[in-house]
Amino acid sequence: MKNKTLLLLFTITLLLNRNLLLGQTTQSAIYDAVGLLNAKNGINAILIPGHNEGFDVVNPITGKIELNRVSSLPPSYKNNSERRDSILVSILARNANLSPKANLDEVKNAYKKNPFLFNIFDPISVSELPDTVIFLVSPKPSGATNIKDNIVNGLSDFMIKRAEQELTLSIFDKFQKTIERYPEFKILFPKTISLIKPIDPYNYNTTLKTIQESLQEDLKNFLQNIPTLYSIPKYQLLNKEVPSLTLLFATSNMVNSIDGKKQLATTLYNLNNQKFLEEKNNYSSFLKITCILSNSMRKKLLSNPENKDVDYISKEEIDNITHGDIKFRKQLALYYIGLLYQQCQNISFSNGLKSFSVLNLLESQKKNYKTTFDLLLETTEKIHQLDTALLVVKNEEKQRNSDYNTNIIRADRFPLYIEIVTNALNYASPIILSDSNKNVESKELYTDLKNYWVPFIDKTVNLTKSFEQKQYSLAINELGDLLATTSMYLESLDKKNKTQLSDSLKKTSGNELAALNTDITDLETKINSIKKMANSGSAVNKATLNDELQRINQKLNDAKTKKEIITWQQKKPSKLLFSTSKILEYAGVLISVSQANNSQEVESILEQTALPPGSSRIKKVSPFNISINSYVGGYFFRTNTPGNGFANTYGLTAPIGLSISTGFKKGGSLSLFGGVLDVGGIIGYKLNNQGAYEQNINLAGLVSPSVHLIYGFPFYFPLSFGVGSQWTTPSTSNSNSITLTPHFNMFIAVDIPFYNLCTTKN
Repeated sequence: MKNKTLLLLFTITLLLNRNLLLGQTTQSAIYDAVGLLNAKNGINAILIPGHNEGFDVVNPITGKIELNRVSSLPPSYKNNSERRDSILVSILARNANLSPKANLDEVKNAYKKNPFLFNIFDPISVSELPDTVIFLVSPKPSGATNIKDNIVNGLSDFMIKRAEQELTLSIFDKFQKTIERYPEFKILFPKTISLIKPIDPYNYNTTLKTIQESLQEDLKNFLQNIPTLYSIPKYQLLNKEVPSLTLLFATSNMVNSIDGKKQLATTLYNLNNQKFLEEKNNYSSFLKITCILSNSMRKKLLSNPENKDVDYISKEEIDNITHGDIKFRKQLALYYIGLLYQQCQNISFSNGLKSFSVLNLLESQKKNYKTTFDLLLETTEKIHQLDTALLVVKNEEKQRNSDYNTNIIRADRFPLYIEIVTNALNYASPIILSDSNKNVESKELYTDLKNYWVPFIDKTVNLTKSFEQKQYSLAINELGDLLATTSMYLESLDKKNKTQLSDSLKKTSGNELAALNTDITDLETKINSIKKMANSGSAVNKATLNDELQRINQKLNDAKTKKEIITWQQKKPSKLLFSTSKILEYAGVLISVSQANNSQEVESILEQTALPPGSSRIKKVSPFNISINSYVGGYFFRTNTPGNGFANTYGLTAPIGLSISTGFKKGGSLSLFGGVLDVGGIIGYKLNNQGAYEQNINLAGLVSPSVHLIYGFPFYFPLSFGVGSQWTTPSTSNSNSITLTPHFNMFIAVDIPFYNLCTTKN
């Protein structure tokens, strides 16, 4: 059915909304219909009830309120045929997307095929509307130690912390490489990504705290950032093959808006202007018509700002406007449906086999337009009730949190979200599912689409709930489920289609790469020119030239970095297009980092990703390096001499000594290490006793000469593998005597350079 749904309501994407696309100020169809109704019945104004003291008088042409809270209408607003015709022409021209200066003949020509309004200028024989309204008041919604021990304990604490920092720092370095290749991270974690860069170890604590704060801020906005993924070219390409991505973006946008301060009327208005709804598929069109029908029922005047929060018009207000008279209500319904029809010219949708005209669907309402109008009002009323119920929950939640100084989100919010978003799609049902619509295919298509909408709502609301309750890891898993729902179709694509998608991405990135190459050439030319000027000996301000040179060099480096990224993307378009696992993997790691406060939590982070470089990178990028070094990790395969007390063949080691190294860049490093001390026993004690202070440390237990050949892991991982010999004092020895016995062993440990004594560069 997915192929059938590919183009449903294809041109309905523009339905009822040409004015918005052209950036014009809009007025809701219901208010324009009221303006037509009144003008045809002797009242040249829109009368808006709502105050016990009277009603507001609105100019139908400008949408401006000209009189406030009057009880009766001045004679100048009554029975003026010239004024009436100006009102009719202005309203009809606006809804037909004609020029504001359109004349009567142009308007008549535009409406000559409109089955509801073709005779709007003909005289009518209905009674004149009274110049007052009936006011029905609606309820408002409620809204002592020795120096030696201190040194060894301090050193052990430092090494534990430094090992943790080395590993954590390496995460950020790996992230920097990853996020450059996957543009999703800059969308989903904008504040954090701007901070993730190689961290100066001396600023570790401050930087980590800042990153954690930024992560928390980004996580608050995570859901609202999901629809912005559409701005990335690959998602635009994917959306053409996977129309259901539109639903992912839409539900994220809607639920996030409702979860905030917006009610559905404003939510759907804002949704209507999202870029992803410009995608030409049935889902975007279906959502577009939902938005526009919703907008048509908002109490939005032409003079109101476009982003103004306004409520829906109510059945009670319609009763007031029409004075409960069936004749006027029927006339209002006729004009309202007629305006919708006029805005739907040349719009059609398809089930993959044939196209269906939206005009035909609306024409089928010609005999039942009042029923259609009443059903739309009922949908509006139901949504208004749900919006009010949600507002009550939010207000009670706010009051309770204020009284008890808490920040608790009530669980009864979330079922209301599902109800509200589900009911929003009922707007289209009076037109498509009516008995007068004999187009069976359109009904089946509508039903399939609505059924497909439900799991997206459920999953998005669950995702929102997890974020609100700060269950971030669960939220990422749920995001994975949501993405899986949209990407199932990708898995079914044959090799040819996948190749076509990859080629499209290559073409897009190829154009960008060509532009970058041009920029790089221009920047290099400018740099050469500045250098010539600086060396020419002419009377130039060298400080200014240096500043300019530094600025251009920075731009050149940025351009080269971006070129490297795009080149990687071009080589691996399939990985970039079809794999969401990498995004979710590192999003999960970022979330873990945001909550990490100790080494155990960092360990859980490391389980999720391979670790890249820390400060051990220096020896890997240098041909020759000498440093005071330590390693923290585990030894194994230790040989032992019976009777000496060394029964363990594995344990914790933390040797400290001198390291002479040569690097092979991404190939790793090779070091000859000579150890002097080993504080592994002290570190083990602290790790087993939550950092407790170790008293009366035995110096004999610390002195442990060693010689190891050590290989630093490739790809700048801060881990190393060592093999060699270590001399230790048996535990059975006198506490003050040093009796060294050699043992062969191996270890895997975190590489922690203390000081670089000598380094040569390539």
